Amino acid sequence: MVKKRASYNFDFEAWANLAKSDPERFEVYRSDTIEAMINNCPDDKQQQLRGLQWRVDRTRELKRTPMAACIAISEMMWVHFIT
Repeated sequence: MVKKRASYNFDFEAWANLAKSDPERFEVYRSDTIEAMINNCPDDKQQQLRGLQWRVDRTRELKRTPMAACIAISEMMWVHFIT
């Protein structure tokens, strides 16, 4: 099944404000948005993307600060990109 490429408008300020004002709702929206984007990808790529998202989420959980998580995820992506 070929899926249409969706266009997304990302409002950083709105997401940042939501994260500050209602972190639980932010997490629900974040996970729903990621799942919707994965579902919009070709079927043969979805399992790989879910695995990658699982690794990203575990990295976020294990790091002490958001900045440490960002650095670790960035390094993970660079290693994957280079190899």
